[in-house]
Order: sequence, then structure tokens, then C-alpha cells
Amino acid sequence: MGKNIGIAVQQGLIASLDDPVTHYVSALRGSVYNGVTIRNMLQMASGVQWDETYTDPKSNCRKLMDAQLTQKPGASMAYMATLSRVGPPGSVWNYNSGEANIAGAILETATGKPLAAYLSDTLWSKLGMERDATWWTESPGGMGLSGTGIGATLRDYGRFALFVPGRRRPRWQGNRPRGLV
Repeated sequence: MGKNIGIAVQQGLIASLDDPVTHYVSALRGSVYNGVTIRNMLQMASGVQWDETYTDPKSNCRKLMDAQLTQKPGASMAYMATLSRVGPPGSVWNYNSGEANIAGAILETATGKPLAAYLSDTLWSKLGMERDATWWTESPGGMGLSGTGIGATLRDYGRFALFVPGRRRPRWQGNRPRGLV
């Protein structure tokens, strides 16, 4: 998600990483996310309390999953708006898969496109993928769940792995994958 947010900043669709998250995700206004910047969130330092224990049905991660399983538009962000603070934004690092979903919501608002369409336009199609990727959504036609759920062919996952920082550069920057048919 960070790469796509960077592209949106370069395109002028997001003014700055120091913009407040709530500027783009209205469902979070008036919540613990007031005062949290996109930068804080991307650094997993929002100061928001979060428990990422996958095996605990009472953890935040599992409660977010329960909200997603309702298949109701807006359920994910409504759940994220109920969280509490453990420290000021930028002060506490805590892995938070829910904030990966917030990153997707920011992109959908800033670009006016579904997450999968923006990813395809800016990255996937430029990497020479042989098939379209799919993405889980919160509900039919709903928000893309950017914290999880991208689906691709095994060969395209391999192509994507070639572009991990320091390995190869995307075609638009001068290199193409070699040896992939």
C-alpha cells in the first residue's frame, strides 16, 4: 500500500503524507484517528491501541474480521472508529492490519477508483503481469480490503516478487523481468 500511496502523492491525488487520515476517510472523523497523519499510519505509529493476535477471538484483528464478514459497506471503518489511544500519534509502534485497510480507504477516496482498479492502472499492468489480479472487498462492490486478500496467479506473484526493493526496477524505470514467459 505504501508504494501506491507514494504514487498517489506523485500524481498530486494526495497532497502530503502529513495530511490527516480523517481528511480522506470521513468515517474516522471524531474518532481516535483525529490527529493521525498518513505518515503515522504507514509507519504503524498511529498511537492507536491494537491487538493483532490472530488466534484470540477477542483481539482487534479478529473483531475487524468479524465486521468484514457482515458484508456491510462501511463496517470495517466503523469498527476502526471504535478503537482507543495508547499514545500520541508517532510515539508508539504497533503492527496494525486494520490500518492497512485504512490506507486502501485513503487511496479509494483520493483516486476516486476502487483499490483494485488503481493498483492495476499504476502498478500491476506496468509490471507485465499475464492475468488480472483480484482483491477481496468488504461487501459486493464495496471497499477493497488492502490489508489482505489480493489474489494472483503463481507466475504473477513471482513477477511481483522481482520488484522487491533492490532487486529489479519496473519496466517504466528501464528494466523488464527476464526469463519469465
